[in-house]
Amino acid sequence: AIFLITNVSVATAVALETGMPPVRVWLNTVRHATREEGAIYLAQVGLGIIAAILIDVAPWTMPLLVALALIIARLLRRNIGLRWRAEVDLQISDANLAEAQRLARLGSWGWELTTGAHRWSDEAFRIFGLAPGAVTPTYDAFLRSVHPDDREVVDRTVHDAIRSGGSFAFHHRVRTPDGAERTVHQRGEVVVEAGQKVRIVGTIQDVTERWTLESQLAHQASHDPLTDLPNRACLVDRLAAALATPDRRPLAVLFVDLDGFKLVNDVLGHDMGDSVLVAAGRRLLAASGDADTVARVGGDEFVVLLAPSTTAQAAATAQRLISAIEVPLSLNGTEVTICASIGIAVSGPGLAQSGDLLRAADTALYYAKGRTPGGWSVFEPGMQTEVMARLEMGAALRTSLDRNEFRLDYQPEIELATGRVVGCEALIRWRRPQNITHLPLDFIPLAEETGSIVAIGEWVLTEACRQGREWQELGGGAMPLTIGVNLSVRQLREPGFADRVARILRETRLAPDLLRLEITESVLIDEAASDHSVLRDLKELGVQLAIDDFGTGYSSLSYLRRLPIDTLKIDRSFASGLSATGDDRVIVESIASLAHRLGMDVTAEGIETGSQLQAAIDVGIDRAQGYHLAPPLSLDAIGEFLARGRTTNFRLGRTVGGRAARIQSHERAIGSPGPLPQTAPSKS
Repeated sequence: AIFLITNVSVATAVALETGMPPVRVWLNTVRHATREEGAIYLAQVGLGIIAAILIDVAPWTMPLLVALALIIARLLRRNIGLRWRAEVDLQISDANLAEAQRLARLGSWGWELTTGAHRWSDEAFRIFGLAPGAVTPTYDAFLRSVHPDDREVVDRTVHDAIRSGGSFAFHHRVRTPDGAERTVHQRGEVVVEAGQKVRIVGTIQDVTERWTLESQLAHQASHDPLTDLPNRACLVDRLAAALATPDRRPLAVLFVDLDGFKLVNDVLGHDMGDSVLVAAGRRLLAASGDADTVARVGGDEFVVLLAPSTTAQAAATAQRLISAIEVPLSLNGTEVTICASIGIAVSGPGLAQSGDLLRAADTALYYAKGRTPGGWSVFEPGMQTEVMARLEMGAALRTSLDRNEFRLDYQPEIELATGRVVGCEALIRWRRPQNITHLPLDFIPLAEETGSIVAIGEWVLTEACRQGREWQELGGGAMPLTIGVNLSVRQLREPGFADRVARILRETRLAPDLLRLEITESVLIDEAASDHSVLRDLKELGVQLAIDDFGTGYSSLSYLRRLPIDTLKIDRSFASGLSATGDDRVIVESIASLAHRLGMDVTAEGIETGSQLQAAIDVGIDRAQGYHLAPPLSLDAIGEFLARGRTTNFRLGRTVGGRAARIQSHERAIGSPGPLPQTAPSKS
């Protein structure tokens, strides 16, 4: 009676509370009763029957009955102790489990499918950003904790598992009441009993830190650590995916190279170079518009992927990128100017693989750099031949000095007031086998790109100074000739360049004031980044400094005021307009007047006609160069020219009152050279 009344009443109460069928609860209760409980219940029933019989039949057996009762009591006490210890152990186990779940950020949950009741562990509450027991666990409460963007997927996954009676495991995000986002890993399994789906049990683990770390590692593996742009591996994957799309629409690859970056890196330091790369990456991102990918593939090379894109769209994007990169960049108070060259390849027949597209864009880039740095070119199959020829030229250029393939020509510079030859500009020529001669424009840009310009430039400087010393000795010091040598930006930025010039002057014994180093305005602007210290060091040696091609770069009067410049050489592009009364003449006259006020001389380049020469005199030019006066001459020819006499076949005189000077023919000096060509191709 005790057994039945106790278990049936408790099972009935449980059934009413949970909504489960009472019969199932009764059976579970009986099934989970321990052996000790069964034995005790049977002993109690048996003891009652025996006592009722013996008390009438054999009272003397009552001590035995008492002994039996004591044994049963001992068994009861032992059973209660075991239960108590089991309960304590269970509580300890639950506490340990809860602590372990807290440390692992692992919560557990259950969902009774027959009643809809939910159970969450304390850690599950905490993962949802709630205090344990703060809300009644329900499926709707769970979905409210899921990130809005993930709710549909989560709900569909759970109900798919219920329908199939299977399990699930996936990641999703939750949003806590304070707005924080966490990434969790959910695992669940449908429990089936007697062929019926009765509940789902599962775990939920907060994997935010691990997920963040894994995401960071994946990002680092696919992105450049300096600019945070996709790297080459990521670019190749994205390019392959774009090429594999079913629509097969054309896409464009733009290969971008920063011209002048190596110089910034070498002279201003790697930290400044890194800053330039970061800034360039940001500008490319901003200017590329709807580009699928802007990646840094190594060094100062970037790739922009446009998918889809036509050739015209890619060309327009390339021009935007070039314009964005060319804007002067201010870094820690230093202004740096670089430019970009771009090669474009558009997918199509023959260019359907990522590797082919990248190689084609690289070829177009090399082609663009070979023609005009700071421009762009679209790949064409014929470019490969020219690029290979350029590569072969670059390889030959690296050994040209060892093979003694260079020579210097000299173009005389005439003083307009006297008609005397007062200087010569050294112009390099590359004489290759098979009687091929290259002018500077053919190979100097390539030499600057490959770095060969440093060694070549030192050879030019040494040879010109040595020749200048010979002419100085031949003339006995009378009417000394100034030797003009052009410098590249790479030479000027080489560490210790001023010391190298001083050493060459000592070795050749050329008077420093007979050496004129000529730099272009673009070099002058770049030199501003190092506070013009190299120019000042050169000036302290006693050499002359000239700005070559003046008027074609970013002219600034402040540079003329601050820098130790001796001569302005007005670019030949102004010479054609000198003989007219247009803007060119006004500009040149203004430059000459300004230069004279600042204590500088003015030389006009590219004088090819008598009218241009007369105009140069009229506007106050001091000296002139050009084919009308003398073309560049080989060493033998310039030697004969100078040996015959230092005066040209005209005499210059100026009229009183500032009127225009006149060219007056006169008898030739004994041994003076004959007439020179009136016109010729552009000077190199």
